[in-house]
Amino acid sequence: MKLSHYPRGVSSLQSHSGLISSNLQAVAKQLADNQQLLSSLVAYPLPQYPSAQAHLLEHLLRTKLEPEVEEWVEKGQEIAQHHSQGRYKGLSESDRDELWRWAPLAANDEIRKQNWEGDYTMAEKESGIEHVETGLKRELQEPLDADDHDHGEDGAESDEADDDEEDIVEIRRKPNAPGLEFDLSTAKRPTTQMSIENIFRFMVTGSTAPGRPP
Repeated sequence: MKLSHYPRGVSSLQSHSGLISSNLQAVAKQLADNQQLLSSLVAYPLPQYPSAQAHLLEHLLRTKLEPEVEEWVEKGQEIAQHHSQGRYKGLSESDRDELWRWAPLAANDEIRKQNWEGDYTMAEKESGIEHVETGLKRELQEPLDADDHDHGEDGAESDEADDDEEDIVEIRRKPNAPGLEFDLSTAKRPTTQMSIENIFRFMVTGSTAPGRPP
């Protein structure tokens, strides 16, 4: 297979996959050659082994495969047997089309069951968030509904707008009359960003003006 028309990383990927495949074949050969010896060995822990790690010891000395792993092995052996006999041809075109029709619907069903932007799942909200044990010390807020969310955004925007404004009281003398008069107006605060040079200057000197001491 020539890879001159493919990206440069493809050849590296192919070489790595070939290396992994050869290593797996070597391991499989060693297991097959020493199957009788490995199946007759009996492992047991020494008295010095810490009892606090008993669960790890049970996992290491497990003689049977996990149920899920055993199922994977059976499927792999079945596929290998079909391959060796030339009977395995993969999915038919109709089965592949059926799979592609089923997959988007199943994915959408799973997506609707979750609240991807909230602190709680849909099932936790339905059963009551007060019963959820998160193990966190901070208090989580119950997610808002759509109407409350829109109202909250409007309120946040209005608060931000208020923060950008400040009241100015102007004092001046009354024309052609004794005394003072006051005028209240609202001015926008400047929202221009500092340049990167001023940011660095403030970090070093504590001053934003060039040549000005901190």
